[in-house]
Amino acid sequence: MKRLKLLVTTLALIIICSCGSEGSQNPLAGNWVEVRAGDAPAMTLSFDAESDKMMVHGRPQADGTHSHASGSYVLDANTGTVTVKARILDGLDQALWTGTLTSAVLELAAADTKLSFRKGADPHGH
Repeated sequence: MKRLKLLVTTLALIIICSCGSEGSQNPLAGNWVEVRAGDAPAMTLSFDAESDKMMVHGRPQADGTHSHASGSYVLDANTGTVTVKARILDGLDQALWTGTLTSAVLELAAADTKLSFRKGADPHGH
């Protein structure tokens, strides 16, 4: 009987601990849509939850296409600091971006350019 109680208690603790692991998920994972004034076309950044890989879906062009670039990222969950290594903007060779992540906003900057993003849906329908 003592062993049964110990087993049940242990199983209960494992279940409780595994349920609480949701908070440790990567808060950057998923799609982030650029915040721009008016109806200006916006890009989407997609961050992989299981690795340090990310994809840039560039701003839509007049012909309906958009560019793609791949890169990597580092998130310091304790400070909210984000570093992205990718060519985010077409025509800009800058490939190192740094910024911050809050629950609602991702801000990235490089040289004299600063971009803001919010959580979004699938990029450009794909």
